[in-house]
Amino acid sequence: MATYYSTVSDPATTAQAYGRDMPCSPKSGRNVARAIKGMPVARAKAFLEDVKALKTAVPFKVRVRKIHHRKGGIGSGKYPVQTVKCMLKVLESAEANAEYKGLDKDRLVITHSTAYQGNVIQAYTPRAQGRATPHYNRLCNFEVILTQAEGEEAAKAEGAKPKKESKVAKAGKLAKAKHEKKAEKAHKAEKGEKEES
Repeated sequence: MATYYSTVSDPATTAQAYGRDMPCSPKSGRNVARAIKGMPVARAKAFLEDVKALKTAVPFKVRVRKIHHRKGGIGSGKYPVQTVKCMLKVLESAEANAEYKGLDKDRLVITHSTAYQGNVIQAYTPRAQGRATPHYNRLCNFEVILTQAEGEEAAKAEGAKPKKESKVAKAGKLAKAKHEKKAEKAHKAEKGEKEES
């Protein structure tokens, strides 16, 4: 069966992967796809692993009614673990496709990421007095396209420019070094006293 992507990409510089009918919520899928779009692959994988470990929340921009705000100033957010597991599979597949094509793994950036509803599995629960209640299991489709970054984009993806160290961090390092020197002197003095006695 042919797979049709919602955008056209250059096959020479991109790699793509498609997850069809994944067992997760399309609502949270949209928000996860939106959160990782534009990230370098390594950072996106680290972010998804943090969400899976319940350390970081995914910011929810659509379907936000009755969803609590989370720490870090992201606004409404959730920890959609099942959706993140499915997205990780698709992302790893796209990364493997890129490696097979000979693209540089360290310079890959997620240029397209989307999720939408797949097939709907309909079932019925028998109820009292001969009735039945339908319930639906909505599956989710994922699309991921990775592009090899060039020039400035590559520098951003690799994090080529190290961040300038703040004054507070420098002061902390100096204080730590002084403390270690004092501790070393005290340790030497104790050794000398023990040897004398």
